[in-house]
Amino acid sequence: MGPSGCGKTTLLNALSGRLCTEDVEGTIKMNGHRSTEDLKRFIAYCTQEDVFFPHLTVRETLTYTSRLRLPREAPISAKLEQVENIIQALNLSKCSNTKIGDIRFRGISDGERKRVSIANELLTDPSVILLDEPTSGLGTY
Repeated sequence: MGPSGCGKTTLLNALSGRLCTEDVEGTIKMNGHRSTEDLKRFIAYCTQEDVFFPHLTVRETLTYTSRLRLPREAPISAKLEQVENIIQALNLSKCSNTKIGDIRFRGISDGERKRVSIANELLTDPSVILLDEPTSGLGTY
């Protein structure tokens, strides 16, 4: 979308409602409706930096997220089913029981880490997903 420093992240922050309204001018609409707090729940945003608890496995990470972000009244069985569906959909089965890891100890690969980040957001079944630098940190092939 553009070179470093041209405002890609700022645009995504504005679209996702993460900027203070005094910093942004204009109207954001989704399906013809003005963006409100209610519409924000339909938008998922994967930031450039993936932030995880390194000692949790992929499955534990997604389960933790599901318990925090899915409706309280949803049964745990439905939340766990959603986690398994996302693991399958994003081809994370092989690493689902592997710890995320960090710079101190090896865990999943950078590509798997990006997919876990996306999986975290897909758990809420958003209508729109915004990805900030989704290929940064990945090797070239």
